Amino acid sequence: MTTRTTPFNPQTTSQHSRWERVAEATIELGNTGGYDAVQMREVSLQSKVAMGTVYRYFLSKDHLLAAVLVYWMQGAANKIDVLQLSGNDAATKVSNMLIELSAALEEKPLFCAAVMTALASSETQVVDCRKTINALLKDMMLQAVGEPTPSGLEEKLRIMSYIWFAVMQNWSSFQVNGITKVPTPENEFSLVARLLFS
Repeated sequence: MTTRTTPFNPQTTSQHSRWERVAEATIELGNTGGYDAVQMREVSLQSKVAMGTVYRYFLSKDHLLAAVLVYWMQGAANKIDVLQLSGNDAATKVSNMLIELSAALEEKPLFCAAVMTALASSETQVVDCRKTINALLKDMMLQAVGEPTPSGLEEKLRIMSYIWFAVMQNWSSFQVNGITKVPTPENEFSLVARLLFS
């Protein structure tokens, strides 16, 4: 028996609808119980999508969580008007964009911790999701900076993407463990952006 290594991509309207029901159920389960609460059987029951179909779309729990973060970020990105972000310089615009994006995720600390745990996986599908997230972050930051672009922008934005992952991972871990007296993501993004773009 061969093991499937490529997830099925929804094609029809009904398939996309099932995919989104699974994604929304995953967000809800993650937000109420964290990483351990996101079990494929529970996702199937809550989304009312057959277990076999869930596994067609997502090859593992970590793949599911990583893909759902991509889905969540795409939705959040559509709600942020990067061209209207305040700031007179690249550092302020980039940090404000990351602050806007992360503020919505901070409302779901357990879900945030769950997806950050999943993103640590070395599975091929999870790595692909990380690449997609990096591309989303880069595109949003580029739009926020606008013209003229400062020198070395590509490298700076790549580092800011790494910082975003690290900050959100640490912040969510602290929140889940009841440690609240830590620097906020907002402060961390502002600090690193000023250091990089100064």
